[in-house]
Amino acid sequence: MDQVDPAEQLKNVSQLKVYKYAYNNAFAEHAGLSEDELEDTGVIAQEVKEVLPDAVRETGDIILSDGQKIDNFLVVNKVIIAIQQFDKQVQTYLRRSRYQCESTVCTCN
Repeated sequence: MDQVDPAEQLKNVSQLKVYKYAYNNAFAEHAGLSEDELEDTGVIAQEVKEVLPDAVRETGDIILSDGQKIDNFLVVNKVIIAIQQFDKQVQTYLRRSRYQCESTVCTCN
């Protein structure tokens, strides 16, 4: 077991791009998604694997009902997305707090 620098890991997570996407029908059927689950928001597993390889799991090839084959399907730990969103909220809060403090008479750290 190796210790990692949490600040460096958070920096890596915060730099990941977040995408809005829609699953194609064949994949949605394979994954058991309902009509209201066809659109999602997330990260690209290949991009995550470059900076946080331990957060991505290889599940092997997938053959969809329409015959499409997805080679070496990758699954990203959803905690990565939650951490990224939390970090953005904290950064927004900190920026607002600094602005409010600078625009009023108070002692700021």
